[in-house]
Amino acid sequence: MIFNTFNQDKQHVVVSTETPYICQMHIKEKNKNCQNFYKKICANEKKQEVFVCPYGLCAYKTENAIYTCLNIFGKADLTKIVPNLKRHKQDIRQFTQYSLSQIVKIVTEFEKMDHEVQVRRLTIHDIKNATKHFIDLIDDVKNDEEVIKIAEANDKLFSSVEGYNLIQYLLAYHDKLLNYEDCKVEMAYINFHQAIKKLSKLLMYRGMKKDVRIKFKGACRRSFSANKDLYLMYFILLENALKFSLERTEIDVVFSFTEEQELKIEISNECHTIALEEIDYIFNPGFRSESAVNSTKGSGLGLTLAKKIATISSVQLECRYEAISDKTGRFIMECIHKR
Repeated sequence: MIFNTFNQDKQHVVVSTETPYICQMHIKEKNKNCQNFYKKICANEKKQEVFVCPYGLCAYKTENAIYTCLNIFGKADLTKIVPNLKRHKQDIRQFTQYSLSQIVKIVTEFEKMDHEVQVRRLTIHDIKNATKHFIDLIDDVKNDEEVIKIAEANDKLFSSVEGYNLIQYLLAYHDKLLNYEDCKVEMAYINFHQAIKKLSKLLMYRGMKKDVRIKFKGACRRSFSANKDLYLMYFILLENALKFSLERTEIDVVFSFTEEQELKIEISNECHTIALEEIDYIFNPGFRSESAVNSTKGSGLGLTLAKKIATISSVQLECRYEAISDKTGRFIMECIHKR
């Protein structure tokens, strides 16, 4: 938050930004004058009001919060602020001065965004609970071997049965975008050939709309101890390939091993021309190539997240572009699972 706020539940100022030393000291020592000042604000029934503290700074109260330690033009008492700051060898010019209209605009926008974030979080939480219910139900169905044989023999039925896993991948993608730095690595034994085959069936309808097929070359029957998030990385790479593939083309998923016997997986698709200088920025946050901007909507964050997952999982993820003609080429994602 751009301003400090007073937490009414804990009766304490939460420091988030530039704060005069006198305020820091009084917050730490639980100054009685300050505590009485906040009691007065809390008792006030007005939804929006500016209050001047005993030391000359301002607090702005809204229906949702109390923003404090503010230097508001025309409201703050400079006859108190200036000597209090000088006493601690600070100057009024060190701290941003806002007009009341600026404070109102900033706080209004912040509270609107904060409300939207809270609503989204609650909605996603509810969706996760609903999805978990269906996944648990599907797990019960999977105990019936006859049903599983029928489902696995029909790609459309399989995609329908496993459809809730697709929602789980999308929710996990959302979570990782918000706070991937805080995530812990969870290991599991993964057969990547089976995992990517499953993902291709989950995403098959996106390809069918463009008459794009996913073709597998080579195989890997072994399972590896690897970061669980690699499921999500391959989901991102495969979805990205489907999104940017030209109509009536094929996506190649090639399995092989390097000379060091490290698993190598390449996912490639035919696409519109990409300038070679743009390749260097493919994994940068928010970057989208010119052809991507002109052909599809997107945030430019998917490949950034894929690269983060690869790095933390000891997977070497690189991309390259090979021209086919003046207007088309092949975009290749190479993944080498380091030992």
